[in-house]
Amino acid sequence: MGVNQISRLKNEQNLNIDFVVLDKNLNNPKEIINEIPSAEFLSCEKEFFKSATNGIILADYVDLQLKKYQPSFKKARSFFCNANFLSQLEGLEHFLQIAKSKNILVCFNLPFRFTRGFLELNDIVRKGKLGKIHQIDLTYYKNQSDEGTASCKNHTNFFGGFMDTGVHLLDIALKSLNYPEIKYLTVIPYKRGKKIEKQNPFCEDYLLLTCITANGTLINLRCSRNLPRTRKRTIEADYHGEKGDLRLRNHDKSEHDLIVEEYKNEYLSIVSSPPDVFVDAAIQEWIWSLRAEKGYDKKNAKEMLALAGVVHQIYNQPSP
Repeated sequence: MGVNQISRLKNEQNLNIDFVVLDKNLNNPKEIINEIPSAEFLSCEKEFFKSATNGIILADYVDLQLKKYQPSFKKARSFFCNANFLSQLEGLEHFLQIAKSKNILVCFNLPFRFTRGFLELNDIVRKGKLGKIHQIDLTYYKNQSDEGTASCKNHTNFFGGFMDTGVHLLDIALKSLNYPEIKYLTVIPYKRGKKIEKQNPFCEDYLLLTCITANGTLINLRCSRNLPRTRKRTIEADYHGEKGDLRLRNHDKSEHDLIVEEYKNEYLSIVSSPPDVFVDAAIQEWIWSLRAEKGYDKKNAKEMLALAGVVHQIYNQPSP
């Protein structure tokens, strides 16, 4: 989690949390400590697993070494995981097995799936109002001013354009289709305008992805984390069905507000309009689940493993 997210989270009431950043080489520990002075701050894995009592973990862009810490996970009550954990398919499988056996609540930082815009879009698709979905076009562009303190050199966790931006839109596309099997997939990654030949590991700043599902839906994804500072963040998801189209956009180039439009013949209707803030949407869902004393979610785990399987294909396929 970023410092801003932690700062917002500390304002939530009735949450007793051990804050932990699982990174021995944390860039700005003082900055984060200043944001959570009233909470216990633990700076590395061993320190947390030795001292934590509440068993709630907040983690950021790190290789969690899920298999290595398998025995220690059993003391946890809940995990809020960064989307980057999806790049660890084998470790994630072990982790979720433990979570299931101990009824541990596990949530992932995939905020788009909790927005009103996507929920309305998903309802239309699932009810078959668009008919068969022929094609989904996804775009997520992030400019250089959005980079913050994220390091472009973090090869271990594949923290490139895809895991930073594209995975979030790919998640909602696959979720709306009920995570179908992927029959064809090709990926072209770029770094500073040059195609990357060696794909594992790499840290791309631009990526093109094309895949075809088992039921014949074509999904195209373009994502970048390196636009010029003069360009604003662009978030787009276009659904093309036999009975009409759906369009999800970040409204008026806002970084937070989403709008969904439905097209049928020459008619346009607004399905969802701002305000619809996706920032912290996943965190708010996690907080609600904690307060409701929810435990292991079998359906969510199945979806995360399906998404992690696609991420694994993306990062382990031969170069085109």
